[in-house]
Amino acid sequence: MLELFDKHISKINKIINSCTTTEHVKSAKQIIKNFIDYWKIKKINVKTLRHYLHHFNTLIHFKLRLINYNE
Repeated sequence: MLELFDKHISKINKIINSCTTTEHVKSAKQIIKNFIDYWKIKKINVKTLRHYLHHFNTLIHFKLRLINYNE
C-alpha cells in the first residue's frame, strides 16, 4: 500500500511541475483533493496526509507565481 502511496505522490508532483496555465493548476488542485479523499478512506495517517497537502500547496503556490510572472 505504501508503494502505491509513493507512486501517487510522485505522479502529483509531476502533474504540478508540468502545469503551464492556471487551468492546469485548477485541474491539479482537483487531483490533489481526490488524492486526499482516496487516502483518507484507505486510513493513511492524518499527519502524513497533512504533510503532503502542505507540500503540494507550496508547489502550487510557487507554480502560480511563476505562471503569473510569465504572463
